[in-house]
Amino acid sequence: MSKFWLSTRFLKKSGGVCSKGINAAINLTTRCPLRCGYCPMYIYGEPRKYEESTFEEWKVFIERFPYWISQVIISGGEPSLYKEVAPLTNWLIERGHHVIMFTNLWNVKNYEGIKPHWRLLFMPTFHKGDNYERYSKALKKIDKYQIDSQQVLENEHNFGRIKEFFTLNYFKNIDATLQFTPDSPRTLQMYVGSINMYKK
Repeated sequence: MSKFWLSTRFLKKSGGVCSKGINAAINLTTRCPLRCGYCPMYIYGEPRKYEESTFEEWKVFIERFPYWISQVIISGGEPSLYKEVAPLTNWLIERGHHVIMFTNLWNVKNYEGIKPHWRLLFMPTFHKGDNYERYSKALKKIDKYQIDSQQVLENEHNFGRIKEFFTLNYFKNIDATLQFTPDSPRTLQMYVGSINMYKK
């Protein structure tokens, strides 16, 4: 087991003896060059377009959040398309958060400014319909980071059960991770799968 996963078992800045803080998924953007049918963004059809928040807006939002966020999952859309992904990631790590980066490595150049750290874990995934040669080259460019990749395992089955798993009932019952989407620092709304969870 890596140092990253071991460390998530220990106390964070949450203040309680038994509390480890909460998990939060930050969807920085809904932009993505791949249109995977199993993506949870497409539950209601086309993904909603958002005015994306700046790095400074995310900082204020996270600093003012009433609970300590122990682990931050950065996702999207594709987070490498968000121009401030490196400064945001570095700031989260320096502040003491664990960060997991879910990515298809589309614009891997935007990750170059991220400092390797034991509290950072990349989880890149090769998606059906992507170019594997492109993906492999991008994967080599992030080899200085901790990487936990599942692209081979998942793509042997073409993600066949993912769409079935991400149903509306699944999202109604999810309570382990708070979900924020590109405009959450501005609207203070919570979202699930990049969809407004209060949408009727």
